[in-house]
Amino acid sequence: MKISWYFYAPESLDYAPENRSEAYVNFATLSEWENKRYRPIHMKSIFLENENWYFYIIGSSNFTSAGLALGKQKNYEANILYVTNSIKNKDGEKSLINAYMDGELIDDGLILEWIPREDEDKSTEDQLPTLHKAFKSASLNFKRDKFIIELDLDQEIMPKSFYIYDELMKKELYNSDEWKNVGKPSNVIIEYEEQRPPSGLFVKWDKLSVTVWWPINILNSSVLPPPEELKDLPLEVLLNVLSSSKPPHRVISEWLKKQKKTNGESDASPLIDPHKRVNTSTFLLQRTRKISYALTALKEKLQKPIYTIESLNWRIFGPVGVKALCKAITETAKSEEEKAFLLTEIVFELKNVKPHISKETISKSEYKKTIDEITSELKKEIDNLDLTKDQQLNDYITSVFQEIEK
Repeated sequence: MKISWYFYAPESLDYAPENRSEAYVNFATLSEWENKRYRPIHMKSIFLENENWYFYIIGSSNFTSAGLALGKQKNYEANILYVTNSIKNKDGEKSLINAYMDGELIDDGLILEWIPREDEDKSTEDQLPTLHKAFKSASLNFKRDKFIIELDLDQEIMPKSFYIYDELMKKELYNSDEWKNVGKPSNVIIEYEEQRPPSGLFVKWDKLSVTVWWPINILNSSVLPPPEELKDLPLEVLLNVLSSSKPPHRVISEWLKKQKKTNGESDASPLIDPHKRVNTSTFLLQRTRKISYALTALKEKLQKPIYTIESLNWRIFGPVGVKALCKAITETAKSEEEKAFLLTEIVFELKNVKPHISKETISKSEYKKTIDEITSELKKEIDNLDLTKDQQLNDYITSVFQEIEK
């Protein structure tokens, strides 16, 4: 009999429980042509449904036991799961059905020949050891301008000996002897000296001959470094971003174009406007006025609804946020007095922000905690400045902090 189809997959796919009439398996072909364009299909999506619910999974998981974390060996995958109820959310049901790719069903009467890969149904448990259960989690944070790796360990089942290495296997970061010397704590803090944040660690324990990957969790997106284009932006650029009505990416894009011209791609046309021929960025009055405009705009942005703590952290600790502005001010200020005055003005504006709080936004306590964190850092920086020469400024700063602490 003629074979109509070859299936390069294990035959176990063609299985449905006999005692569940509503469960069935069929196969279909999908066209790789769309609007006369050839698009090879590399689809990784799973659509599950019953009478009332629809589940649509899209992501990196292959349709294998390891990819779906159904077996002893589990892969780390990234997926998005859409869930909707056909009774409560008709629009959601329609959207998911429209997103599903229909194909041409293969007739059940055709004979299918299954050609699985030789190792398709074999477990990889013996080949790839899993991480020991004692190593519960590793998280990344950023404190005092350094990356901090926080380890959560199970004291009761820790191996007798273990070694933890960086992701390049070039440096040993921690070992069992160090752990025992400090009393076998369940939480361990490791300072990570590199400029680039690690994505994971390698662990080896007892007599294990190989190292095992330990992925690191990013608990806060503000930990991740900004793109190269956004690192250490000049004060002028930050002020323009904060005070401009244009989107930040437009302002930065225009500045990058100007930088290219300055670095060799110069414009041959002469400067006619006398105002453009003078660099006013070093003028104290103009700079203070621009900072005042920027602080007003910053206050307005912080008073708008903020729905996630990540959004707030971006506005405070991000590459075009409050902390970046403070850093740029401290690096360009011409004196200790100017630096103290401008930082105090920032603290004053932050403390007087009245955020929009609702059921959908972050809570008032979350907002206050983040603002208190940045203002506390700025106060310490101001306290370390030498202001003995200007008692009037000293009195002003003291009065500001007394007012905001009421």
